Amino acid sequence: MLLISLALNTYDYFIRYPRAPGLAESFTHTPVRLARTLIERARTEAVFVERITEAEDVYAFDFLFPGTPVRRLDFRQCLPLADGRATRTTYLVLAKYDQHSAGNLAQAFPSATITPIKPEGASLMGQAVLVESPPGAPAPPVQNPISARFAPGIKLLGYWWSGPKVKAGESLFLAIYWKAEAEFAADLTTFLHVGDSSLIAQRDGQPCQGFYPTSQWRAGDVIPDGFAITFPPDAPPGDYPLAVGWYSYPSLERLRLIEADHPLPDNRAVIGTLTITAP
Repeated sequence: MLLISLALNTYDYFIRYPRAPGLAESFTHTPVRLARTLIERARTEAVFVERITEAEDVYAFDFLFPGTPVRRLDFRQCLPLADGRATRTTYLVLAKYDQHSAGNLAQAFPSATITPIKPEGASLMGQAVLVESPPGAPAPPVQNPISARFAPGIKLLGYWWSGPKVKAGESLFLAIYWKAEAEFAADLTTFLHVGDSSLIAQRDGQPCQGFYPTSQWRAGDVIPDGFAITFPPDAPPGDYPLAVGWYSYPSLERLRLIEADHPLPDNRAVIGTLTITAP
């Protein structure tokens, strides 16, 4: 019965309703038209459509996007940018739930085309914003630029952080900016080490808390990997290097460090120095 109901709902929504006079405009027109347009674009260029984790998905998107090249993720958690991509990059922001990402994209790409979309009330979609970054648009500069390259095509651009000092027992907030120079079949793991021979703290994980793993990256993507790292209350005060790298799981084999401003011999790159102070 469940399969029959699903089949009937799919037929009603995508075949019978759109063909009925007036119903396309009142119920399905905008989300279906948008989905089909973006799927066609995604064949030759990068297309990102927001998926809000705590909200019910737009019906047309839920049915039409799976199996297509359209990338879907929560822009509030991870907002990939484009850097010098040869083709246009398109973003569809679900502004009903996300009031900031469209503005962030407009600030990042001043030459972008911004188109507000007000769908029909019955479409269950809510207001959205289409942001189109033109070909060749550069990504905005990173607060703390630093360079490193890991095989087979991951480039470190720099980082943002909450500051060069943190008290023992408190947290440091970072966003490390990576650029994809190739496309990857596997989901790779990145790490940050605080300390050298003996680690004070470390963080391992897939980029963007797993919202945008490397198997979904496209060449030209700039990915801000934001996270927090908390230090134990008894962390000894002092200056500690911050080192980053990558590895494959479950083999734990590290990606080769090709070049870096501050390389380490074990396929790590130092991005800065953190001072830990007494609580």
